[in-house]
Amino acid sequence: GYTDNAIRMFMIGYLYNRDLGYNILLPDLQHQGESEGPAIQMGWKDRLDVLQWMNIANEIFGDSTQMVVHGISMGGATTMMVSGEEQKPFVKCFVEDCGYTSVWDEFSHELKTSFHLPPFPLMYTTSWLCEKKYGWNFKEASSLKQVAKSQLPMLFIHGDKDTYVPTWMVYPLYEAKPEPKELWIVPGAAHAVSYQENKQEYTDRVRAFVGRYIH
Repeated sequence: GYTDNAIRMFMIGYLYNRDLGYNILLPDLQHQGESEGPAIQMGWKDRLDVLQWMNIANEIFGDSTQMVVHGISMGGATTMMVSGEEQKPFVKCFVEDCGYTSVWDEFSHELKTSFHLPPFPLMYTTSWLCEKKYGWNFKEASSLKQVAKSQLPMLFIHGDKDTYVPTWMVYPLYEAKPEPKELWIVPGAAHAVSYQENKQEYTDRVRAFVGRYIH
């Protein structure tokens, strides 16, 4: 997630390693944790890094690798952004937890709720500056457009009390994603706490979902 690092994702690593018996790889995204980079890239440039990490994981764990990509918050958006790219045969499915529809939508939401400001002119100016400095703009960085291209199975998870990445965002994402797909709206869960507050059900649902595609 935003400003998070691999260590803070150990809870999900534990789920896969201890509860499901999987090998795990927990990379830091750009400008977070131990990773370099000039600035946080909100998942858009990170999607290309994750594709490389997936290849590295396949090299580490062997030719029989079957892989699930799982991310939370900005990591969930990154997961969806990855899903729209061409996938290697060892990638079997995706799990995204409370990711946003696009960087534009998420920043616009935060601008409105935290500062009571409209998108114009600040969003347009900063998006233009981002494109000049980092090579991408806020509307281009779209999970929504990426999941529409994704053919692999995806589990969508979102708390129904999420106001940081508002719950409404998961519905157009789910609708845009071709089958196979599943949606779990977690009752009472705020942003990025669905696992902490529902460990057993979260584990059971993830196990059931990935177990259909990884054998």
